[in-house]
Amino acid sequence: KLQFLYLIGRCGQWSVVMGTAPSRHVVLLGDSTFDNGRWVDGPSVSEHMRDMLVNKERVTLCARDGALVAAVAGQMEAAPADATHFVVSVGGNDATGAATTVLTPPVANAGEAYDRMHHFVQEWEAAYAAAVEVWVALARGRPVVLCSCYDPCFGAFNVTTVSQGQANMMMALLADVVLRVASRHRLPVVDLRRVSTQVADFANPIEPSVAGGRKIAAAVLDALATHPVSCRNTVVYPHSYPQSTVAKGGVTPGTTQQTSVLDDPSTAAVAAALRSGE
Repeated sequence: KLQFLYLIGRCGQWSVVMGTAPSRHVVLLGDSTFDNGRWVDGPSVSEHMRDMLVNKERVTLCARDGALVAAVAGQMEAAPADATHFVVSVGGNDATGAATTVLTPPVANAGEAYDRMHHFVQEWEAAYAAAVEVWVALARGRPVVLCSCYDPCFGAFNVTTVSQGQANMMMALLADVVLRVASRHRLPVVDLRRVSTQVADFANPIEPSVAGGRKIAAAVLDALATHPVSCRNTVVYPHSYPQSTVAKGGVTPGTTQQTSVLDDPSTAAVAAALRSGE
């Protein structure tokens, strides 16, 4: 079985990197960042990734739309035994809950608002850090890549419950958590805020479109292909940080106003099933 190896300078040293690995089997874990098939009329993230893989490389989708951080361990346990790489993107649904519990209730002053956000982030970091400990243990030495959440596209879809600016701020706090936790375990990170930067990358306020899914698939595969197997330091991918039109907000002409991220009946049904444990 042939494997192609090359040398690159990374992490302060020259490292051996596996290029095209015929037996690589990538497992996608988490939520609808990867499991976006129901929201698009075209290839999903996992389907894009399958199209990009070569030789005998494979991808298995274990991520599930609507999943929270606590669900990932079960997804990982259900993954094929011959999995070689695990990629996790989760947290957006946890953050959606924060829209009503953290950002909506009134506060007496700005300091109280900061304290409320700090408390939420502390709790979320504790839960996320505990989950990553479990994921690393379940991986049993196989590579784990963590993805931080992209900024949602509230402005262009005219979501009014939470402003685009408030959502971006919350995503920045959660992305910082992902980076801190990843650094403790020396895991690579794909920062999806650097990937999903255009309105066209979204099928709705929170789900990747066909075009956006292709960008996510390419970014994940690039990180897997270029991160040195011997590197024991956290590296953030992609290395560039394009200007984001999503982060600026702005309503797309002709867009129907949404008072909530869950105005769409099918999205609301998913959320209701999640809360009831179905």
